Amino acid sequence: KLLDHNIGYINVPDFSSRNDSVKVQFATKIQGLIKTLDTEHTIKGWVVDLRDNPGGNMHPMLAGLGPLTGEGTSGHFISGKDKASVAWFYKDGAFGVGQNVTTQVENPYAIKQSNPKIAILIGSKTGSSGEMTAVAFIGKENTKLFGQTSAGYTTTNQDYALPNGDRVYLASGYISDRNGLIYPKNLKPDVLIIEDNKDTDKTLELAIDWLHK
Repeated sequence: KLLDHNIGYINVPDFSSRNDSVKVQFATKIQGLIKTLDTEHTIKGWVVDLRDNPGGNMHPMLAGLGPLTGEGTSGHFISGKDKASVAWFYKDGAFGVGQNVTTQVENPYAIKQSNPKIAILIGSKTGSSGEMTAVAFIGKENTKLFGQTSAGYTTTNQDYALPNGDRVYLASGYISDRNGLIYPKNLKPDVLIIEDNKDTDKTLELAIDWLHK
């Protein structure tokens, strides 16, 4: 939705499907919302709200948000004693890891403003892939995180097959931002906000104030 006449607001919920067509639909919907706001209005800044995103599948989330994260590397998976690093990337509507594209948006959108201010909202419910989605913005110029400390599920998971046919997911590594900073526990916002009034949204209010400066 549009806030204060010129602020684009996008709320990204959790998403868990591994179905390829459903992933593309989800990512395409996010890009479509960004395109509608950006083409119908003169957007001064963006809010990406991840406060109610406990995780799931980060790939369609970041494919959808690609117009805002920008092209290139936005984070890394870190694993092993040697801290081997595999980069996440967004390019031409495609989000992927290493050399592999995992979610591709057809006819991707590019926002009109090349380097807008972006406020990322996080909180105690922001977990796992929700945290990784937030990490994709950390280190980007004109971007700040607002809210509370995240849930603390910033590990990568490896899928293992069991002899009985079941599968188990085990935490096997960590994540780092585009600049290589590792997050072994949780994310702390740039602007820590104590929400002490249920009738107001101080986190969103302060984010909008910063976007207008």
